Amino acid sequence: MSEPLIIALVLCSALVHAIWNAQVKGSSDRFATLVAIRCAGTIFGLAVLPFVPLPASASWPFLLGAAACHYVYYAFVLNAYRVGEFSQVYPIARGSAPLLVALLTLIFANEPLSPSTLIAIGLMSAGIALLASGGRGIEPVLYAIGTGVTIAAYSYLSGRGIRLAGNNLSYMASLEVLASVGMVVLGFTAMRKRVLVYLVPQWLTAITAGVLSVGGYMIALWAMTHASIAGVVALRETSALFGALIGAYVMKEGFGARRIAAAVLVVLGIVVYAL
Repeated sequence: MSEPLIIALVLCSALVHAIWNAQVKGSSDRFATLVAIRCAGTIFGLAVLPFVPLPASASWPFLLGAAACHYVYYAFVLNAYRVGEFSQVYPIARGSAPLLVALLTLIFANEPLSPSTLIAIGLMSAGIALLASGGRGIEPVLYAIGTGVTIAAYSYLSGRGIRLAGNNLSYMASLEVLASVGMVVLGFTAMRKRVLVYLVPQWLTAITAGVLSVGGYMIALWAMTHASIAGVVALRETSALFGALIGAYVMKEGFGARRIAAAVLVVLGIVVYAL
């Protein structure tokens, strides 16, 4: 598989991730929107699983761990969007993940990182951190960092698991079901009225966000089977730049010279990684 194609697809995944997260942030009911997104994941998984073998047993500890981390991620991201601006909390959340994943991969996956990959990760992480600067209050930052930690955890576990699964599609479908069914059950039992009141008039937006979420993550998981886990995660974290642009020009949160300089660092990191 050619490296330019992998890079292009992961960048598409990054853009898609920023778009559906902006939809959650801008929603009048973020929990209901997230439930709708996870409905899409459940439907995808249940539609695929009857036609593929179960993931290999060696992948199940990683699969279950990744699914559990997703539920912690949902809690952090909903709280981050509740108290912070999108152009602040989204870049922090996405930017705190790459170095953590690189460290986990280096220590536990026996996957040494080349000097150029380390430089690329450093440039992108520095740029994303700079994008996040200038916000107000510590609470949004703490929730965003917590989100980043969970991103690093489920990305690492997913990357390890899919390499051991024996069938990529089987692993993807299983993960979607395990990482979604809890939210769906909660949404349509304890909070059914709230979810239905939101979804009836907003069904098209909810479906769009769900398709983007599932499709974007499938691309990232596939890429992890063809390139280093840390490299894919770092490249996907350039979604922070897309998030900052969306926050600035769609949500009207502002975008200054500091963030333009940060965008340059992110682009340099992408170039170094590609080379």
